[in-house]
Amino acid sequence: MTYIKSFIAGLIFFIFIITSWMYYQPVHYYTEEISRATVDIYLAFSGRAGKDEDAWPVSSVTYGQGIAISPFYVLTAKHVVAPPDKIYPLGIPIPMITEKSEIFVLSREKGEGGYYQWISATIVWMAQEDDLAIIQLEKPVNYYWRGISGVQIYDKVFLITSWGTHKGYLVSGQVIGIGFCPFKADQDFGAFPIIQDDEEFCSTNLLVLDLPAMPGESGSSVLDRWGRLVGVLSLQWKYGICVPVAKYKRIIEKYASYE
Repeated sequence: MTYIKSFIAGLIFFIFIITSWMYYQPVHYYTEEISRATVDIYLAFSGRAGKDEDAWPVSSVTYGQGIAISPFYVLTAKHVVAPPDKIYPLGIPIPMITEKSEIFVLSREKGEGGYYQWISATIVWMAQEDDLAIIQLEKPVNYYWRGISGVQIYDKVFLITSWGTHKGYLVSGQVIGIGFCPFKADQDFGAFPIIQDDEEFCSTNLLVLDLPAMPGESGSSVLDRWGRLVGVLSLQWKYGICVPVAKYKRIIEKYASYE
């Protein structure tokens, strides 16, 4: 009888450990560190749109986010830091030539006088096929790095957002799809005015997350439950669409800090 009781108690304890392990999310322990490493990125650019003598001046300031993976390097989305080569007034693609562009980063730490620091930045790497980039800062900032991991369908993930505040925080969700095609996913794509063939914008590796993404969150990082980087937010659709980073593990690790 004593043996049976011990066996049952051990079985219950084992089930408890397994169940608890499934819900163990150490990423929450790093929330403050993640918040301090998240930065706002502003791209100011000017140029001319149209062809030859019919071209007209264009200027704009766009906004996104990124995360510092070392004191001087920030991982973000490529379209957050690189001016577009086309604009889409009324959904019609018009070629654009950029004549001047500047990248400014707003850190989450206050500098002298109690103000947040504006830091100039330059692009040091961009993925040719995916919406990923790394920028170099003129001044150091707080950083966060726990490595890179792959992700599978239905895995739980955490999006770093700062919507409504200057402090980054985590929003949990799930990978609900792998591969994305704008018009095939939704014939009425809303605020993303593209009238070209959707095949140009299709990708077999983009991750679809059951997380709402707001304007200005492009470039935000997506982490797994261990706090490892799995993707970077690229599109705002009905759900968040992000680029997985495991493919670029070696490149990103060259800029990351292991201190």
